[in-house]
Amino acid sequence: MCLVITVKCAETLPPNVEGDFLDGATLSLIPQHGHYREKRTAAFNISDIQVGGCACGLLTETASWEADTWQFKLGMLPLLEETIVRIAKHSRRGFTFEAAWHGKELPHEQRVTTKELRQIIKENRVSTTTKYRVAA
Repeated sequence: MCLVITVKCAETLPPNVEGDFLDGATLSLIPQHGHYREKRTAAFNISDIQVGGCACGLLTETASWEADTWQFKLGMLPLLEETIVRIAKHSRRGFTFEAAWHGKELPHEQRVTTKELRQIIKENRVSTTTKYRVAA
């Protein structure tokens, strides 16, 4: 199975916003359903450029989907946090953030601020069972 980190913004993204994200970084944004260029969809996956479409490369070797939290590689945490900062900059009406095995529905939802989500990421406490709803 693959880890999928999904972000869904409450509005479409402005034209050419991908340049703010895809500037040679280690992480990339992959539009869901391939509609990004045509519709500037606000739903995309965060992935490791080395791995391609999934985020498994961000996890440690000992990470487990059965654990309470995902264990991301320590070097990936600042990159993931910076990606959230950039998303928040462009999402004026908020967004959701979730990390789940492909196809798995998360049973819990938690409302957080961007600052709180950044802290959760910084402390490597991203839940395996929670979708985060980030207020604008």
